[in-house]
Amino acid sequence: MSRVVLLAILLLAATARAALPPPAMLEPSATAIGISPHPHVAWTAVAGAERYRVQLANSPDFAAPLRVDDTVHAVIRWFVIASTLSPGTYHARVRAERDDGTTGDWSAPAALVIAEPARTFHVNPATSLDEVRRIAREAAAGPSARIRLAPGHYRWDPGYQQAVFAWTGASNILVDGEGADIALLDPSAQLFHLRDCRGITIRGLRTSHAPTPYSALEVLAVEPAGAWFEARVLDGFAEERYPREVNQFFVYAVATNDFMQKHPERPGHTYLAWDGTKRIASNAFRFHPRSPQEQGSLRQLRPSDRALACYRRWPLNSMSGCRDVAWSGIVGGTSEGALFMGGDNADIKFIGLRCARRGPYFPTAGGWVTGNDRRGPWIENCAWEGLTDDGPNITGNSFLIDAATNGTDFVVSTGPGYQTSMWRVGD
Repeated sequence: MSRVVLLAILLLAATARAALPPPAMLEPSATAIGISPHPHVAWTAVAGAERYRVQLANSPDFAAPLRVDDTVHAVIRWFVIASTLSPGTYHARVRAERDDGTTGDWSAPAALVIAEPARTFHVNPATSLDEVRRIAREAAAGPSARIRLAPGHYRWDPGYQQAVFAWTGASNILVDGEGADIALLDPSAQLFHLRDCRGITIRGLRTSHAPTPYSALEVLAVEPAGAWFEARVLDGFAEERYPREVNQFFVYAVATNDFMQKHPERPGHTYLAWDGTKRIASNAFRFHPRSPQEQGSLRQLRPSDRALACYRRWPLNSMSGCRDVAWSGIVGGTSEGALFMGGDNADIKFIGLRCARRGPYFPTAGGWVTGNDRRGPWIENCAWEGLTDDGPNITGNSFLIDAATNGTDFVVSTGPGYQTSMWRVGD
């Protein structure tokens, strides 16, 4: 092979490597009109790309200033607008790039249209739960709707294992909380239960349960066979019975000086009889296992151990079979369980979520468990101050949060073999 031919081959190879064709925009489609302030774009893969640059502008010529100018790794081919967009028409484009500075051509701009909802419903703390549910039904029956919750404190009692907003097949609904603080008065209740929904956005809510579905305990005595243990309530619920029957009631030992970490040697998740608690002193109780099978675990407790008795184990919200659901600016209050749980979801968006830890004892509903079949979830600007044993799980595998350390890191055991990995708060 002559030197000229070899140089030509090398030049063609370099030229081929340099060529990065424009992606084809998949979403939004030319006719797509939504009401979500957090829309997304999606595109086709480009061979040889190492990342994609995404831009969003108010005009199709992308004149400065741009609304978005960001990059994602090439394994990702969708992008969520995390900043809140007002109704209007925007334009998105994407190009492929490589780490050596090579850039491809921009895709053809795609118009991203956000419309005003067809109807707006108003809710305030004085609105009855029956009226809220009527509004929810009307919102789901129309082409699009906004439900605006005025700031204030809400106390709702949906009933045993019931939800306030229970939607099946609903689409194009924006629930705008504007900082509304909602307390659910049943430990098994949910705020949202979504099934087969599309284009739902829920934002600006603070959620909790009242009374607190926890008792922070100091163990006083343990029956040798594990038939019962006695404990003093340090904080939280301090009665013989929770106001309603609970779906699960269990106890787990925590580290002596940190209720956010499990005890390295003592048992966890031991089920108790929810109606078997007996008061033995003004602030002390005797707890019984739910069945004889639990005694072996319970007898491992020792006097002076610290523990948490939890009066619920269901998520604050659940979704299954849903597409394009955005949770934005949600603060999870004291609750045992994930903020979100479900499966068979796609294009789910978690933006700006927070958990407000209450004092030194109580974890919060501090994460999500959701099986996603494609492109999801998108997690951005989320931070957890306290964690339960439910936390981020983007694969659908089983897992536990082992510990939160230094207020910045937490250890997650996940996968079929509970392989340990380290997450940082805010990931």
